[in-house]
Amino acid sequence: MITLAIITPCLNEEEVLPISAKRLLEIMDNLCKEGLISPQSRLIAVDDGSTDTTWKVIEDLHAKDSRVGGVKLAHNCGHQAALLAGMFVARDFADATVTIDSDLQDDPDAIYEMVRKHAEGAEVVYGVRNNRDTDTFLKRTTAHAFYAFMRLIGSKVIPDHADFRLMGIESMRKLATYGEEDIYFRAIVPKLGFPEAKVYYARAERAAGEPSYTFWKSAKLALGILGEYTGIKKRRSSRYEIGTTLL
Repeated sequence: MITLAIITPCLNEEEVLPISAKRLLEIMDNLCKEGLISPQSRLIAVDDGSTDTTWKVIEDLHAKDSRVGGVKLAHNCGHQAALLAGMFVARDFADATVTIDSDLQDDPDAIYEMVRKHAEGAEVVYGVRNNRDTDTFLKRTTAHAFYAFMRLIGSKVIPDHADFRLMGIESMRKLATYGEEDIYFRAIVPKLGFPEAKVYYARAERAAGEPSYTFWKSAKLALGILGEYTGIKKRRSSRYEIGTTLL
């Protein structure tokens, strides 16, 4: 039995967060009943500088259920920094973390199999899309080109894997040695060298609200990574500053 922390980054997710929190807490309840995670497991929502009422939603969820925690960043630091902040807060009490976006496009039910594979010995478990049917032709084409380039330069990045993954405490400790500069989880985590596994799932439409991580933001991230690898430019730092914590 492990203590699990589910980390969900949030940027203007006031509409979808109550829905996703309910679903994720139900999954935690079921995993507790199966004896796979402890009752001390938590859901941590990281507010990445939202301009709507996302933080108020987190406060309300925390008031109703103490298993819901919150981390409010002092300003918008970006998706990767928000993940990093949540994971580093979770290290103080968790044996493993699952990172998942709050829009529920990544199938939360895959968490069951992730936890089971971790119990079987996988230190890192990747959630991998089994199709890209919900993507536009442009996004699908550019994604495949990006993965091809990353393989060409020797990166072990997992095709069709975003940031839906389980990491055990040992891999989180090793990740911490990278510091906070230029964290790109999809390229770094496969290099950590731990036993790993994959869980496949179908990607869905958003449960509610509008996407904050648009195609153009994805393209900007990809161009920054390509620029760093080719020596053209340095990517944005993943440094973050925590403003408020609810645990």
